Amino acid sequence: MSKRTTFARQARTLRAERRLAPRVGPMGGVAAPVALFYELSALLYETQSDSFTVSAANLARTTAYTISLSAATAGGTNVSGNDVGFNSTCSTASKTLTIPANSAAYSTTVTLYACDDEGGGGTITAQLKAGATAVNSASQFVSVKAISVEASVSDPFPSSSDSVTLTASVDGPSGASYTYQWQQKSGATWASISGATSSTLSRSFSTRGTRVFRVRATYGSTTTTSEAVMPTWDGENIVIDMLSAMERRVVALSAYTTAQTAFLNCVQRRTGTSLASFDAALDRYAGRTKTAVDACESSGAPRSGALPALARTTMFATYQRLSKQELAAMRRTNSEYDLLLSTDLGREFLDSVSSPEIVKRYAGYIAQSGGGGVSGQASVTGFDCIPATAPSSLTRKLEALNCLVFDTPHSWWVTNVLVLKRRIEPPSTYPQYSFLQYGAGDKCSFSPDGPTPSCRKHDLAYASLRYFVGGTDSDELDTVWNPVNKYLADSKFYRDVEQHGCESPSKIAEETLCTLDKKEMANVYHWGVAVAVGFNLAPTERR
Repeated sequence: MSKRTTFARQARTLRAERRLAPRVGPMGGVAAPVALFYELSALLYETQSDSFTVSAANLARTTAYTISLSAATAGGTNVSGNDVGFNSTCSTASKTLTIPANSAAYSTTVTLYACDDEGGGGTITAQLKAGATAVNSASQFVSVKAISVEASVSDPFPSSSDSVTLTASVDGPSGASYTYQWQQKSGATWASISGATSSTLSRSFSTRGTRVFRVRATYGSTTTTSEAVMPTWDGENIVIDMLSAMERRVVALSAYTTAQTAFLNCVQRRTGTSLASFDAALDRYAGRTKTAVDACESSGAPRSGALPALARTTMFATYQRLSKQELAAMRRTNSEYDLLLSTDLGREFLDSVSSPEIVKRYAGYIAQSGGGGVSGQASVTGFDCIPATAPSSLTRKLEALNCLVFDTPHSWWVTNVLVLKRRIEPPSTYPQYSFLQYGAGDKCSFSPDGPTPSCRKHDLAYASLRYFVGGTDSDELDTVWNPVNKYLADSKFYRDVEQHGCESPSKIAEETLCTLDKKEMANVYHWGVAVAVGFNLAPTERR
């Protein structure tokens, strides 16, 4: 026999021995039987089920094996049952699998059900037993989450007759089929809207007011209901009426008049000017008047003969406290106000109404707006507003700016907005436009998606006024950069968009540039800007 034949026979013998020999573990011993499972999801939604594989390996053929399955809810058994289980009601929380005799390995499929999320889920354990002796086990935690639906609205503060889109978003099993039913609330009763059974719903109303909607989403036997969404049609006018009624009530209260008397005496001592009311002081909130108002509100120890410090520091706080008090009383008897103040924007408004910061911000618009600005020449418009050489005096600058913003027809802006931009911005070849500016970073002027004429007009007024005084943001300067002019520019923008629409080249630009802050609009209009639109940008604070 040759050595080659001997080596071949030895190799065949060795391979046979390997097939027959028991498998060994890493320490050289016989590998222990194991139980394991896989393909089990880590997250299930209520009423959802999932199939997973349970297997065992390294089994001794002469031993009887079983696998015990258990589903333990994280917080123990809930009042309504287990979070997870092995039947559709989750009442079966354990299950025993008998492995056929003489099996070296075993595999089967098991279904796990999720029933509720009270305990947050449960731990699934597979324990392998040889007879009554536990050999080893494997486990995995499965989270259970409730299916939920959220309703949203495209515009919470639409104008009268505007259409809004209500959208339902379900947090549930992906790829699942859901059915929807939108409902509207009338008084204390919810009523299903006929035909409103898709994930979106469009609604419009010609009369003002807050409407309350919700949506119900159904998956299998589970129905979930969203929180209410409350769009308010023509909400800015409701706010205007509500604030006007609130003020009439507040100024008639003795607590208001007492605080006002102390406040006005303090301001008069500092300015030498007699003012008739808190509104009158705010109507002139710039320059020396602003300095006096701020000092009277925050003064420390009084000077000799002056009013006590306490009396000089309560006007704004009193106004805010009484405003909140009267609003609360008004909403109890006025359902329109109550619904508005129950919305997200309404609750935000309640938190901030008449706060000192907001009152000061809109100072100059509490009473009726005054005029006296430099008037543009009605016979001159557009490019003719700009003189042959850049004006150096503030009066001439304002004449040109008012001519462009207030006297020039909107149709001219639609046609020439980009031409005007190129003449103003570097590297312009028109030096006579150098006194004007669109501003650094103003979203209308620098939008790559195409600006709107209304937005450009606002930016030109706003940025140029600041440019006239060297770019300072101080409201205390007796210059064009004062609250009256700044909010007049805002009001002009609001009016333009209301009258002419967005005029935007794309939906993206429309959402970016022409989505008006309706709460801001309501405040600006309320403080009298609607009256002030007839006037031009003023060179100094009003006196």
